[in-house]
Amino acid sequence: NYSKSNIITVIVGGEPDVSVGIDSSTIYTSGAAGEMTVKIVNKGLPDMKFVNVMLGKSDKYKIISPSEVYIGNIDSDDYETADFKLYVEKTSEKKIVLPLSVEYKDANNKDYQNVVNLELPLYSSSEAKKLGLVQGNGKLTWVIVIVLAVAGFFGYRMWKKRRKHN
Repeated sequence: NYSKSNIITVIVGGEPDVSVGIDSSTIYTSGAAGEMTVKIVNKGLPDMKFVNVMLGKSDKYKIISPSEVYIGNIDSDDYETADFKLYVEKTSEKKIVLPLSVEYKDANNKDYQNVVNLELPLYSSSEAKKLGLVQGNGKLTWVIVIVLAVAGFFGYRMWKKRRKHN
């Protein structure tokens, strides 16, 4: 009698299902600087390892922060974010396209790269104020009110003096 044992390994996995989008932004108008947060979601079964996010260059904006952010690992059914500081050049366009590249490895060290074009909506300054995205210039309003009040006070005094002399 003898016994024989065999061990068979099966690699279970698949490609990570990645979703990339703009999570939040403080950039609402062109000709302004602000911060944009990109959200990378791993909706797939295998984990993502060594995740690196790179924002491509364009003449529509300037990248103030580093253009490349290392995130690390993203577990299955989890997400991470990457922040970029941008200055958007003056334009009449309603959106700008941000080319973003996400490089990572799966559990079996297979390399992947996803390139997505994110769209950042832009509004005119009046639209942004109307939507409540930016505050109006309240200080200018108060300065105008004070100047008008002071001018009105002195105008009234001059009118009263002329009236007394007549």
